[in-house]
Amino acid sequence: MMDYGFIHSLNDNTLHIPTSEIRYPTIPKECVRAIKPGDIPFILHMHSLKYAKNTCSMLREYSHMSIKWSVFKYSTVFTNTDGKIQGYVLAFVERNQIHVYEAAAQPDALYNSILAHCKSLASEHLTSDVIFTCLLNMQ
Repeated sequence: MMDYGFIHSLNDNTLHIPTSEIRYPTIPKECVRAIKPGDIPFILHMHSLKYAKNTCSMLREYSHMSIKWSVFKYSTVFTNTDGKIQGYVLAFVERNQIHVYEAAAQPDALYNSILAHCKSLASEHLTSDVIFTCLLNMQ
């Protein structure tokens, strides 16, 4: 929610997008893959770039990602054609919906790829909505 030129960092809002409303093109399959433990430094760097200026943001250390690997191992990363990580998303299928708990991309245009991936997940699992419970911090 945008109030007076800033976005609340501790939001309790969600963004519901019906799967049928996502109209972004598909992304090359070679540019989407499951996260690997070796990706943690790149994910941390991207997370810091996107959230460092947010009030009350929770910047992470490597140990946090290692301890929470049982959750983050379900993330998907997005790369350019050279294999450089440019974005990631942590999403789960819950209650016949895709729930996105974390997403970051650099450049911001890659958020279209994240949406396309969520639509693909929704189609695969026959879900009706994509629900973002995270702050999409585009600059």
